[in-house]
Amino acid sequence: MNRSARRPQGIEAAEETRLHRRAWAVQRLAWTVLAVLLAAALLGLFGGGGPLSRSQARSADGALEVRYERFARREAPADLEIHAAPRGAASGELHVHISRKYLEGVRVDRITPAPVRVEAGHEDVTYVFAARSPTAFTFRLQLQTAGRLQGQITLEPDSSVRFSQLVYP
Repeated sequence: MNRSARRPQGIEAAEETRLHRRAWAVQRLAWTVLAVLLAAALLGLFGGGGPLSRSQARSADGALEVRYERFARREAPADLEIHAAPRGAASGELHVHISRKYLEGVRVDRITPAPVRVEAGHEDVTYVFAARSPTAFTFRLQLQTAGRLQGQITLEPDSSVRFSQLVYP
């Protein structure tokens, strides 16, 4: 059998070459998109941890710091860490106010250490902890609402932090 009999000639060969080039371009684009998505997932842009997902906010006076997941998934567990340095808490109680609007979008599964008591207000919920020295509290949450979730945490008397989470469905 002749080699030239198997190879397309003229217009057919040019058309076949164009199709191959187009297919290669589509494959390269698909591999690039997959690589970018994989890198974004590993960095934490889709929730589940990662260096770009973790964030923190600190009050101007430094008495309050909140660590949280900037990107999270709905129905997935997430930790909200609150680091507080009590000032003028002669009673040994530390009052941490969390905005009710934020708490409506989450379910609190566990608080470590447990608060002494919880007080409900119109704008916020106050968690009262026994603390005389700088301490940390971890709220284990399950995010219930997809979309942008805005929160504010206030430490008496006047330290306040605002933060925002993007919750994927």
